[in-house]
Amino acid sequence: MADSEAALLEEDRHFVRLLRLNRSEKKNALSDEWGWAILAAIERAAHEDAIWLIGIAGEGDAFYSGVDLAPDRAGGDDAFGLSKQDGHLDHLGWVGRLLPAL
Repeated sequence: MADSEAALLEEDRHFVRLLRLNRSEKKNALSDEWGWAILAAIERAAHEDAIWLIGIAGEGDAFYSGVDLAPDRAGGDDAFGLSKQDGHLDHLGWVGRLLPAL
C-alpha cells in the first residue's frame, strides 16, 4: 500500500488534518487500494484528540474524477479485484464493493 499512501499527503494545520489527493496524473481517480488508504487516514485522524476537522483537497487540475477503472497490472484483474469472468457477469460489481466502504 506504499504507492497509495504516497499518493495521499497528510498535513496538520492547528486542529485541522488536511488530506491531499496526489494522483494528478490520474486526475485523482479512486482505485480500490487508494480508497482504503484514504479511509485508514480518516480513521487515524478521527482517533486523535488534537484533530477537530478533516479536510480533503485534490492536487493538480482535478479534485476527483471518479473511480479508476484501469486494470490491475499484477494479475490482469480490474482495479476492484473482479476477475475477468466476474467483470463480464456483473460489469457494475465494483459499486457494491467500494461504495458501502465510503
